[in-house]
Amino acid sequence: MGGIPRRPMAAMALGGCRALVEMGIQPGKDVAVVVIVHTALCRYYSPRLTSFRPALEPLGQRLAEMLLKSMPAFAGPEGAKVIREVWPPELVVRDSD
Repeated sequence: MGGIPRRPMAAMALGGCRALVEMGIQPGKDVAVVVIVHTALCRYYSPRLTSFRPALEPLGQRLAEMLLKSMPAFAGPEGAKVIREVWPPELVVRDSD
């Protein structure tokens, strides 16, 4: 099909922002951009990027507990078991949403 290509509805990461600008699309104004990994760079990039931030302190505490329980000396008579947990991150909304 000819004509104007379909514009993206969302993009992820800094490379996506650069590609959008090269296409004449303004990140944060014409299209939402969300970064999966929350870093300080998200605050200083223009536009300031919306990101997902993990709750590191409770996550670290829980991982330490899980690690201790997996060790034979701390596992108890039933032994270690596989545990699967999902930790939802916090959405930090900035200018690129």
